[in-house]
Amino acid sequence: MKIRYKEYYNFFNNYYKNNPFDHSINTKKNLFNVGMNILTKFHQKNNKTYGQIIKKLNFQSNKDYEKENLPFLPVTIFKDFDIHTSDLKMIDAIATSSGTTGSKVSKIYLDRNNVLNQLRVLTKILTNYFGTKKYPMLVFAKKTANKNEFLNAKLAAIRGFSILANELIFCLDEQNNMDHDVFKKFLEIPSKRKLIFGFTYDIWEKLYLSDLKYKKINLSNTTLIHGGGWKKLENIKVDNKTFKNKIFKKFKIKRVINYYGMIEQTGSIFLECNECHNFFPSIFSDILIRNKNLDTITNGAGLIQLMSLLPTSYPGHNILTQDVGEIVRENCKYCNPRNIKQFRIFGRVKNSDIRGCSNI
Repeated sequence: MKIRYKEYYNFFNNYYKNNPFDHSINTKKNLFNVGMNILTKFHQKNNKTYGQIIKKLNFQSNKDYEKENLPFLPVTIFKDFDIHTSDLKMIDAIATSSGTTGSKVSKIYLDRNNVLNQLRVLTKILTNYFGTKKYPMLVFAKKTANKNEFLNAKLAAIRGFSILANELIFCLDEQNNMDHDVFKKFLEIPSKRKLIFGFTYDIWEKLYLSDLKYKKINLSNTTLIHGGGWKKLENIKVDNKTFKNKIFKKFKIKRVINYYGMIEQTGSIFLECNECHNFFPSIFSDILIRNKNLDTITNGAGLIQLMSLLPTSYPGHNILTQDVGEIVRENCKYCNPRNIKQFRIFGRVKNSDIRGCSNI
């Protein structure tokens, strides 16, 4: 057994027993700090490259740190280096970000334990938020996308959210156009509730802008779950509020849930509150905002730093992203009674490289 893994295993399995959204900010802070220190020291002891990096950042393994003071890595490190803590012979899958043509992609090395914990936590988060009952899900992707031998960002998202479905219906043909026959069959399924899932721009382009010449469509019993792909919509001046309003006007879908996540921390997903439309973390992840000097700030916009208790096969538990966000505090009947941290995302920092459909 790897050094310190037993300590992490014991912590995680006890921590996992908790409801994913029941910890107040203060209660979570103490427990989360413990987990992040254990995980940082685990990677330090078992990953030579990571150990050398945080040594230069003056990390001392005999100390316990507040999460704000723990060393973090730039998210781009997973594009430039093959960095993993588990031995290659233990790696079951390599997950990749969806980069644009010719661009580098992140490579995330996953062993069996890491994948299992991702699935356990993702299931707990999604079923707590959406409920345990499963419904038909229309997926805006090609069916062949579910058979790829590699795990890219889009495939990882489909597999993750398929937890909510009793039937997956892929509605894009080989040319990536919507198959209208498949869509009609989805409309005809006798179910009290239905789900639609896809990357944001795919939903906009292939559903909202699609020329649907048949009968007027009422999807008021449907929940639309979407994420990623915001860059193209920003270019045509479509923000989150506009997106929701347009979808409701055309399809009568009231519940449109945006999610935020990245392949570098699969499983540690952030869901949008259906009331205040801000994002909020579960007890398994957290967010900090850093200014241009990389100091943590509680007011104003800055770079998003993401922390997760899940990555064990690679040191992706504490990363500085290229996304801009802000911690907010708004009166919300869902978030406030639970004392959950709320945050907004504004987009990608200017002059950063773009990560294709993984970008927000």
